[in-house]
Amino acid sequence: MPKRTTLVPVSVREDVTLPSVVYDLVGSLRVVLLGTYQVPEQTPPEQARENFEEVARERLEALAEGFSDRGTEVEPLLVFTPDRAETVDRVTVERECGSVLFPGVAESLERVLVPVRSETNLERILEVVARIANGTTTTITLFHVSGEDEEEGEADLLLRGARARLVSAGVPPGSIDLRTERSEEPIATILAATEEADAVVIGETKPSLRTMVFGDVPMRIVEEALCPVIVVRRD
Repeated sequence: MPKRTTLVPVSVREDVTLPSVVYDLVGSLRVVLLGTYQVPEQTPPEQARENFEEVARERLEALAEGFSDRGTEVEPLLVFTPDRAETVDRVTVERECGSVLFPGVAESLERVLVPVRSETNLERILEVVARIANGTTTTITLFHVSGEDEEEGEADLLLRGARARLVSAGVPPGSIDLRTERSEEPIATILAATEEADAVVIGETKPSLRTMVFGDVPMRIVEEALCPVIVVRRD
């Protein structure tokens, strides 16, 4: 089972609001709301905290109220840091979060894109998707990008199996679309597909030194997609 805590990182250096879709995506999960205040490399975080903690904490508490008002258990955590990405990675591990929700822009939750690469981590990904889809009219698109050397039928078998598991979890078959494309540039192809989605659910891949926790592909999607993105962690 996925861990029941999700991390939601937000910048509190600016006064921001979260789209209502973010609260829908979180559902009944416990939330660690990570407010990051990024400081220049040459500025000691302690100095920035002394100068800006009050306003940063007010912003974070206001965002946390959005979750608590909906009955979501939320832990606000304020961090002054020169490296926001490293902080997100570290807190994700320290708090044992099963997923990370990167807020984006979306007005509704009608279409969720789920890039499916293989069976790796698929069970966890589908559990998150089923939680989002059950009891809603949200359309789920299971999307696989095939490489040139991938045999015909492999993608179809993978996606049909994933759909069967979602149906077993209570998701109506009519709300699940299957889509495959053949491309040698899978990230670009996935990013193009995100333009038609209100949110993306993707699994982390094998991390690199640059992307310590999530892996290269999910981080490219997080950095370049406009809509909210959930990265589901592996065991």
